[in-house]
Amino acid sequence: MRKTPIILLLLALAASLPAQGPKLVVPTGHADDITAAAISPDEQYILTGSMDETVILWSINGKEIHTFRRHTASIQAVAFLYYGPHKYALTADGNGNVHQWTLSGEHLRRFDHSPGYRHGENWVSKVAFSPDGKNFCVDTVITSSVRVCFHPERI
Repeated sequence: MRKTPIILLLLALAASLPAQGPKLVVPTGHADDITAAAISPDEQYILTGSMDETVILWSINGKEIHTFRRHTASIQAVAFLYYGPHKYALTADGNGNVHQWTLSGEHLRRFDHSPGYRHGENWVSKVAFSPDGKNFCVDTVITSSVRVCFHPERI
């Protein structure tokens, strides 16, 4: 019988403690700050770009799948494209380099995003695909120029 008051006391004490809320889990695969992020259309992957000049593909559960390494400046923008059976990543850095990748890590091509590009003046700030997946465009800082660069059917 003595156990009942102790159990009740412990339950009352436990009920008065604040509940733990969900915690934000930040991927730790980058060596510097994360500057860009995107979630895939099927919500299975996350792309993160960093000041360390890398892009990492993560599973939605936070497992590192692949690191993309071809950039020469901090990553400014990342995007996914699912086009029919094809799945691509598009990445852009502060030197104006725009790269297309498969999600398995194969580098497909590098784009010159702007013929009038001048280092440090009009780096890419955003990349976006058209809703039908047939084109993408880039937006640059300073000059605010937008250019359609790519048509996936021509791969």
